[in-house]
Amino acid sequence: MRIVSFDVPGAPQGKGRHRNAIRQSRLRGQYVAQITPPKTRAYEAEIKNAAWRAMRGQPIMAGAVLVDLTVRMPIPDSYSKTRRALCLDGKEKPTKKPDLDNVIKSFLDGMNKTVFDDDSQIVGFTVRKLYSEQAGVAVQVTEVLY
Repeated sequence: MRIVSFDVPGAPQGKGRHRNAIRQSRLRGQYVAQITPPKTRAYEAEIKNAAWRAMRGQPIMAGAVLVDLTVRMPIPDSYSKTRRALCLDGKEKPTKKPDLDNVIKSFLDGMNKTVFDDDSQIVGFTVRKLYSEQAGVAVQVTEVLY
C-alpha cells in the first residue's frame, strides 16, 4: 500500500467557473471555447507541482485510491481575540467561501495524471474544512490494495 502526502500552503481556492469565448478558426468558422480562469490555472499548477514533488519519481497510482483533504482556512484579521480562540478550538466553523466542493475540484484536477491517472479511481473521500493559523490544504492519497 502506497501513501502519498503533501501540503499546499496559502489560502485555499475553489475552482473558478469556465468562461465562454467565441473563437475564430479558419477550418471550422466560429466556435465557442471554454476558458479556465488564469487564477484557477495557476492554483491547479501549484497543486500539480506539490503532488509531483511528493511522488518523487514513483509511477502514477493505477488502481483504486482513497483521498483525504484537510482544508485549513485563514482566520479573518477582523476577528477579535475571543472569536479567534473559538475558531482555533473548532467551536466556530468556516462557513464562508470558497465552497468546499470547488476546492475539491481544484485538487482532483491538479492531481490528475500526477498522483493518479484519473479521478474516477477514487473509491473513498474524506474532507474537512476548519480554521487554522497556517492556511493551506493537507492532502493524503492512499492506494487501495485488495
